[in-house]
Amino acid sequence: FFACLLLTSCQPRGGESDGVQLLLTTREFQPHSTFELRFDQDMVGQDALGKAAALSPLQIEPMLKGKFAWLTPRSGIYTPTEAPRLGTAYQFRLTSGLLNAKGQSTTVSLRRTLTTPPFQITNLRTSIRNHRQNSARPHLTLEFNAPVAPDEIAPSLVFRNGDTEVPAKVLTHKQNHLSGYRTDPELSRKSARVTPDWRTAFDQRHEVRSVNGTAVPIPPNVVSVLPATMLPLGEDWQLVVKAGLPSTWQGIRLPEKVGIDIGEVTSMSVTTVMAGNE
Repeated sequence: FFACLLLTSCQPRGGESDGVQLLLTTREFQPHSTFELRFDQDMVGQDALGKAAALSPLQIEPMLKGKFAWLTPRSGIYTPTEAPRLGTAYQFRLTSGLLNAKGQSTTVSLRRTLTTPPFQITNLRTSIRNHRQNSARPHLTLEFNAPVAPDEIAPSLVFRNGDTEVPAKVLTHKQNHLSGYRTDPELSRKSARVTPDWRTAFDQRHEVRSVNGTAVPIPPNVVSVLPATMLPLGEDWQLVVKAGLPSTWQGIRLPEKVGIDIGEVTSMSVTTVMAGNE
């Protein structure tokens, strides 16, 4: 049986209910989340259990297609058949005119709102070792929570230092265990795993991982970014990810600009001399 969590633990916390609880089978609204209704009274007879309901007692706006099945006379699960849209506030309510198992009208009510995360960068891996002495051609790997196309997002990426800009070159990684890159502590989940985008996670319902250094297919939400030409010497370089960067899924776009610090690009110099005997 599903280990459920009360939906009121999710953001936002507003909403009201009477005679029914709405529960979520994941801690947060995820692409594979399902929703359970628990009523304070019997709503159906034993003959309705384990079957898809002809009319779902749960309504979701905007529409999130799915199927509702009764588990007990007082509870049932709504399972979406499509991935929820990112950056969307879904409103949950009961179907009007609900009758209980005795065919009597009820006064149960429900109003909840649950918002999916926005389209965003969820992880960053970079060749940058420190922000004081950097290569003139740093390499960054960006992981989004929705699929992207390198050619389409390239105009939305630029390396910038004050008024100086260098276009970005964007590549797709089809196979890469990513072991050569440092994980950014602010964006990363501090692991070497690569998480599928929202749509892929809904379809696959599992994570794609790098196992024992073996290359595994990476979903189309992971791209590598480097300057199209060498960065000039200077301080305060950033990779700027512009608002409006497009995903190839559902027409969604990045809602806000993101600046990723690179730091100072310096000329090559000898920093350490070590003596040794042969």
